[in-house]
Amino acid sequence: MHTICVRKHTTMSVNDTLAFLASRQRFGWKLGLDNIQGLLRIVGDPQIRLKCVHVAGTNGKGSTCAILESIMRQAGYKTGLYTSPHLICVSERIRIDSEPISLVDLSRHIANLRPEIEASGSTYFETLTAAAFACFAEEEVDVAIVEVGLGGRYDATNVIKPLLSVITDIDLDHQEQLGNDRKAIAGEKAGIIKAGVPCLLQSAEPEVVQVMQDVVSNRGSLLLRLDEICSVECPQPRAHASEFTLRFAEGDILTGLLLSLPGTIQIKNAALAICATRLLAEDGLNVPQRAIYEGLKRVKWPGRMELIQHPTAILVDVAHNPPAMRHLMNSLHEIYPQHRLRVVVGLLDDKKHAEIAKIISEAADDIYVVTPASDRALDRERLFEIFRKFTDHVSCLSMEEFDLKRLLSTLRNDDLFCVTGSHLVVGAFLKFHRENFSEKP
Repeated sequence: MHTICVRKHTTMSVNDTLAFLASRQRFGWKLGLDNIQGLLRIVGDPQIRLKCVHVAGTNGKGSTCAILESIMRQAGYKTGLYTSPHLICVSERIRIDSEPISLVDLSRHIANLRPEIEASGSTYFETLTAAAFACFAEEEVDVAIVEVGLGGRYDATNVIKPLLSVITDIDLDHQEQLGNDRKAIAGEKAGIIKAGVPCLLQSAEPEVVQVMQDVVSNRGSLLLRLDEICSVECPQPRAHASEFTLRFAEGDILTGLLLSLPGTIQIKNAALAICATRLLAEDGLNVPQRAIYEGLKRVKWPGRMELIQHPTAILVDVAHNPPAMRHLMNSLHEIYPQHRLRVVVGLLDDKKHAEIAKIISEAADDIYVVTPASDRALDRERLFEIFRKFTDHVSCLSMEEFDLKRLLSTLRNDDLFCVTGSHLVVGAFLKFHRENFSEKP
């Protein structure tokens, strides 16, 4: 039985925990490992007892984590899943067998660390990362799938030595922290690569591949490229799912794979997750073919082209950078070619607003801009002026219940209503919809 240091005299209520976590937001992002290493020492370094898969990248890393977790769970393993950010409740970030941990358990883990959190000035993300590793060790998960928060090299999750490192596509995002070009950003993402630990890479861009190859060579690791391992055939995107065939270089074929997440990019993420399971078999985590099929069919990952109401299609997606938004708009036109597209969008201030506005303006019939509930939000009036450079079909909208209900009352059966941008906007809309309408996701 694993042991973990617990101070039974330290307790926090759920409300105290949420308030305490909110207070850590003022510390922003601190890229570095000193704080997280100090916190984890207090609870006996639980991360060293975990079998982990570490996933970095610009887009798709959360989806890849969710798909891999679902497959491993269907194979009979007890799973831990750590992702960020959340949509509605902070406990969504830390999951055991796909279920968010209780706020009571989260409070207990944070209470155990609170003196050190305060003394070190640890951030919101560092606090939750320490709580996640403590929770996974206490629950004795068979495998933990851990998503990088920002970058890789100095991200708080980078205290593990995983069984496998996975890096999804690399693109321009968080440039203030990570660098101004793909090569620099790839270098930061490559920081999760460890000596002797294989790295599975989704990107086939030469400059990204070269950066990764240099790092694995220096660290005595091995680079495995998705495009050299397998190829996707016959992708058939649908509103609720995607069907495809996966052909491996050595000759194996998986036909009739049905992924519950729609969109062509999710097929690529699924291929990455499936290849990861093959590599994990070398560490004794064997996955039968049945688990792959079941895992793909059963995976749930809210806020990613999630259809929450029909026949009038209401869909949410957390696309918040140009590549993700371009994929979203293209996918919507591919799956819903006859629908009038109406988009609600809100963004944080550090995003590429003009590029995103241009992409949406070229695709949407009507656009409604909102302000996310964050001190880092781009005000809707500023976003409105940016959109006006590309379209006249834009207006400001409040996220208040009355205004959302009024807008939804104008929808027709041939409308596609999409809420996108910041996780805060999508989360707020999901909460509103679940509280006010009987339709289920």
